[in-house]
Amino acid sequence: MTDTVTTISAVEESSARTSWATWRNLHKLAGLIALSWLTVLGLTGWILDHHEWRWTHQWTVPNSVTSTTINRLVRGTVMRQLMADPYDANRYLGASERGLWITTDNGATWADVVWEGAKGLPQTYDFVHGPTGELNHVYIGTDDGIWIVKDNGTRAVPFALRGHDITSLTEGSEPNELVGNEHYGRIFRLNTQSPTQVSWTNVDDVHVSGLPETLSLPTFTLDLHVGTGTLPQPWSQIINDYSGISIFVLSVTGLFFWWLPRRWREQSPKGHLKTRQKILRWLYRGHAPVIGILAIVPILYVSITGMMVDHIDVLLEHSRDIELPREALPPIYDFKSLIGEVNDVIAYPGAAEKFTIATRLGVFNSNDGGKNWIAERSVGEGDGTDASNVNLIRRGDTVFIGAGSIGQFYRRDSEDRFTALKVNGPKLAVTDVTQRGETWFIKMSRSIYASNSLEGTFEDTKIAYPPITGTTAFLFLADIHTGNIIHGQWKWVNNLVAVLAIFLTISGPVLWWRRKWA
Repeated sequence: MTDTVTTISAVEESSARTSWATWRNLHKLAGLIALSWLTVLGLTGWILDHHEWRWTHQWTVPNSVTSTTINRLVRGTVMRQLMADPYDANRYLGASERGLWITTDNGATWADVVWEGAKGLPQTYDFVHGPTGELNHVYIGTDDGIWIVKDNGTRAVPFALRGHDITSLTEGSEPNELVGNEHYGRIFRLNTQSPTQVSWTNVDDVHVSGLPETLSLPTFTLDLHVGTGTLPQPWSQIINDYSGISIFVLSVTGLFFWWLPRRWREQSPKGHLKTRQKILRWLYRGHAPVIGILAIVPILYVSITGMMVDHIDVLLEHSRDIELPREALPPIYDFKSLIGEVNDVIAYPGAAEKFTIATRLGVFNSNDGGKNWIAERSVGEGDGTDASNVNLIRRGDTVFIGAGSIGQFYRRDSEDRFTALKVNGPKLAVTDVTQRGETWFIKMSRSIYASNSLEGTFEDTKIAYPPITGTTAFLFLADIHTGNIIHGQWKWVNNLVAVLAIFLTISGPVLWWRRKWA
């Protein structure tokens, strides 16, 4: 009887060893198959989560390297801001994260504006007219504070808030006042006569009413994948950063944990055994409990949403009407904090407590200095195809909203509702507005349009853009991340790698649970 029990125990132990060996071999095989592209996806995904990094928009690669899909987007990166000289029909100031330029011949040629005292090339986000309205005095919001363009648009000099990422800048509620926000978050106001005296309005503890009751599945999927779908910022992005870095580190440590013992076996003399054991021990600890276990959830949702985003056209076609209750979604959608959510802010003449902001969940107004916000009801809702990018612009007594397929709108301060602009062109978001006399100009990614009245139809002016060549590093990395740079159907390889990543994420903890610390 004892021999029988012993035999059964031995068989069970042998079966368990075989089962664990199978898990280990499958984990190893999946890792070796996927590790090279997982390394690429992890690294590029981490970088793409940080579109504020200056080098990603200013380093370029030849257009011949990138796919036609990406090359169609390049023109939109060349110039986003535009300001017309009010007295000279041939002079314009143009800018984007890629540069700052002046033309004196209606776009036939463009010259670089000289940045005096700048460290590198600042990214420009906004233009605001100075006291005269001429190009001789223009305030510009940049990733290195507020600057002034002087001498008829030929040079830019520092003005205020050096070192601050000023992502939005607008006219204030009083003369000689500027209002803006820092890195999509807190709002500031300053008097241009005393630029060192800055007052700040925090937006990390607010009440927002009128939020959409539901969110479409494609929108939530994309939010999760790009780091705006879990906890209030900056935590949502930190989680996604950890996911991308973890994928990269797990791939590298897994490779070395597999390769080093094979390399050492081929060496003669054999070397220091204890040193090698120590290296393997720390590789394992870094690979499994330190990095891998903590990254389970973010890697899983990034992998699953990645497969869905790879087929975004199909996702939009079949799930656009699937609405998710906002209250059932992660805390970031409560909008109790607006840190990282404020795309643009505008103020109102004579109303110091009144603001309007543009966010990915819509446009909101505050009448109490930013403590309480209520949704703007006279603007339509999107269809999930614009990545929730809404632009908000004030020019004189008129406010403009650019929201891509949702529409382009304007509202004079004397009016209580927004009216749709009529544009003879594709439904792309307005990124800037400028005026010369009775003529209005609106800047869209592909063209500059003009009309003699806001009620008229805006037509393409055919004004040429600055002759900036090449694809930005950001778009180049996006091309690599999607695989389009290799082949239009590379998304299926991405899907396979994502499935393997999911298997690795599940099998890794199972193996670790048995082995624990080496």
